Amino acid sequence: MKILIFRDLAACSKFLPKLHFFRELNSTVKSDYEIIFCSLDKSEEDYNQHIEEMPWWCLPYATSTLPMLIAKLQANRMPHLVVIDTEGNIITKEGANALKQDPTGKHFPWRPKRIVDILPSSYRSGELSTDDEIVLQSTKDLDEKYILLYFASKLDALSQEFTPWLMKAYNILKNKRQDFEVSTAPNCNSCNRYVINPMIKGNRRAHAILCHCLAHFC
Repeated sequence: MKILIFRDLAACSKFLPKLHFFRELNSTVKSDYEIIFCSLDKSEEDYNQHIEEMPWWCLPYATSTLPMLIAKLQANRMPHLVVIDTEGNIITKEGANALKQDPTGKHFPWRPKRIVDILPSSYRSGELSTDDEIVLQSTKDLDEKYILLYFASKLDALSQEFTPWLMKAYNILKNKRQDFEVSTAPNCNSCNRYVINPMIKGNRRAHAILCHCLAHFC
């Protein structure tokens, strides 16, 4: 497993102690991973000064493949920490944030959670619920189905225009197959009044978590 760290001397001096701390705490499993420094220093002098603090691998200064690595791994902000598995697949590009939140590496290699693992335990059934009674069903009912997450707001003009078309498509497709469900994730304060029948309606807490994990603009 490889951990690629992109940084320069000026911008990331506060991050290096966190990486040293992580490495020392995980010294018993160091054979499972290697840290590789990818320098974004502006001068070779800065690079030479920088690597004096580093006990791990370092790419040569201004190596020809660096621009491709930056583009491929989206290393546009510093520090940028990428975790790659033994097959060369990217586990996460958010290693810097993960290390800040998990400085001891308890959850290393910080594999992203699956969407299905952060869905709420129950959902409101638009088909069975009424104005007087809310019917909750287990999310496990969706285990064998495709899930379409619909982010919308009652107050949004585009949502108001799109929702009737989605409902029409939902009803037509439901007459042909039963292996999917649409779950709405409203993002307005009046979402309790925003019911798409017969679709599922999610809750606001789950919506916030999903938005964060999907990098969805809310």
